[in-house]
Amino acid sequence: MQTTFIDFLPKFFPTTATSILEKARQRLWVDGRWNGLPETINPETDIYQYFVTVMNNILQARELHTSATWHSHAQKSPTGAIAKRKPDIFLLDTQKVPKSKTGTIHWRDVLVVGELKQSDANNSKADMQLASYAREVFGAQMNRRFVFGITICGFRMRVWLFDRAGGISSQTFNINDDPKAFLNVIIGFATMYRDDRGALGYDMTISSSRNGIGAITVGSKGFILDEIVYSHPVVSGRATICWKAHKQSEPGTVYAIKDSW
Repeated sequence: MQTTFIDFLPKFFPTTATSILEKARQRLWVDGRWNGLPETINPETDIYQYFVTVMNNILQARELHTSATWHSHAQKSPTGAIAKRKPDIFLLDTQKVPKSKTGTIHWRDVLVVGELKQSDANNSKADMQLASYAREVFGAQMNRRFVFGITICGFRMRVWLFDRAGGISSQTFNINDDPKAFLNVIIGFATMYRDDRGALGYDMTISSSRNGIGAITVGSKGFILDEIVYSHPVVSGRATICWKAHKQSEPGTVYAIKDSW
């Protein structure tokens, strides 16, 4: 599964302006570490809120005017999948996610997913868990071309991109020793969602609503997607999906639309 791409971070997360980085570091990076993170992490369950708080503090300090925020959800499985997987953290648009009485979210609402471990000795396990979360995102989001994810093992971070050919990743880096890289990633995800959702992995020719009905543009023609007839949500494969559809101007004519990698 793993292919480390040396230029991964420069390609997908261009350097944020030096002035912006310096302001964020002055506010949040103290004595060689991110303010709010402990010197040691023990046990694993303590780390989720530490990292969520630090990452959201970065977004607030930058005043990005984005509704995307990080959340911890390690004790609950998102709805929308048969498997009961529990991602540690994820990025959500809090303005679009309806509040449930149980606090549960749906896989269709996940923008970026993350897996955290107490030490870097568990990095291979974290990578495999992250890939399983990406599969659930693909299964719940019919307009997703690729999915970003992160692993943080101890203080070492790796950024992943999963598409239908598998996964590629950045080299690992220590978020305390390389605060610039950490800032570029956290700010980058938020600005992608705010400014260019295609860069975050969304197919902008397909739209979907919360009730499962969507629309697709094929060339210059628009179709209403009535229902999914067949779907094969995989990380590695053709990811074929077929819809029953109609044109707005021809409600009585049924079309079949097939999309595959």
